[in-house]
Amino acid sequence: MSSNINDPLLPANFPVPVTYQWNLNTQYEFLPNWVLEIGYVGSRGIDQTTATWSPNLAAVQNAAVTGAPPSTGNTNLRVPYLGFSPDLAASFANNSDTKYNGLQLTVRKTFSHGLTFQAAYSYNRAFLSNWIANPAIVGATANPTWNLNPLVSQYGPNGEYAPNRFTLSYSYDLPVHAQGVLGYVANGWRVSGETTIQQGFPLNVVDNNLGSIFGMSGGSPIASEAEFRSGMTRANAATTGSIDSRVLNGWINVNAFCSSQLTGNACQNAYTVANGTGAGNSGQGQLLGPPQDNWDISISKLTKVGGIHENANLEFRAEFFNAFNHPQFANPGNGAPAGANGVDISSGGSPAITSLSVNPRLIQFALKYIF
Repeated sequence: MSSNINDPLLPANFPVPVTYQWNLNTQYEFLPNWVLEIGYVGSRGIDQTTATWSPNLAAVQNAAVTGAPPSTGNTNLRVPYLGFSPDLAASFANNSDTKYNGLQLTVRKTFSHGLTFQAAYSYNRAFLSNWIANPAIVGATANPTWNLNPLVSQYGPNGEYAPNRFTLSYSYDLPVHAQGVLGYVANGWRVSGETTIQQGFPLNVVDNNLGSIFGMSGGSPIASEAEFRSGMTRANAATTGSIDSRVLNGWINVNAFCSSQLTGNACQNAYTVANGTGAGNSGQGQLLGPPQDNWDISISKLTKVGGIHENANLEFRAEFFNAFNHPQFANPGNGAPAGANGVDISSGGSPAITSLSVNPRLIQFALKYIF
């Protein structure tokens, strides 16, 4: 029997977080008013703050102590700190590492002939790791693929960075210089806007029921990564086809993973026991979420009208957000514990995409008197 104490706690030692940053770039004016910039940006974070982790997950080695193989019924006997719950309240710790390396390309045109714009492309390689701080679990060597979840013992793509990203901002004054009444109608028009085209963010596939023999569950601060079926890899994690078909039929290829509801050799790893489930082996950032292709466009007209001041102008603006009304989807329904940046497949079904990352087309008009 265990008192299952579950009070919040802090680790005894907080290393000082350290971040290194470096960059190198060069600029070249290849035409008058046109500049090309090429840069490399890198950073390395050590002992960064992790908001949630569980320091008391049950170990696997002490079957001699419990008198039985690891199971969901004896997790309280296999924890490093007896008397405390395996789901010991999440605590802060400085045990996270980050890495970032990026190529950045920019073409910039300063204002001339009514046109100014900037186009930027970045290729991002960002990784995140949170090393487990439980020596009893670190010492478990029966399963070389031991990984609990992205918050605990993972090293993989950082879900905050899209691998490829392109942005464009521009403003162009139409070269019309009519006279008289026609000038009031045709002069002073400007087209401007911002465009973002990028890949989706790395997505984690988790199973809220895996890891129960270690005291983990869907209600705990953490969940296990999903388990790949025999012969499946990250190359099989995503479904194929167009974006629309994947949204309708499932973004994640659930057939590549073992739901914790399933049994059989293809869905059991070295830690699976009769009345418990093991920890998954699929890692972090198994696939990318939906991409983005967004165009915000503004059309404006500036007309000199006088009035309060002889140089006063009347500005008319029509702004189109998501101008081409591209459907841009959010990640599949979460269901994963907070911070896991993932989707839960424990039920065996494909998590649905139920929301958008960008609103449908919005149009707004404005009229401003400037004096």
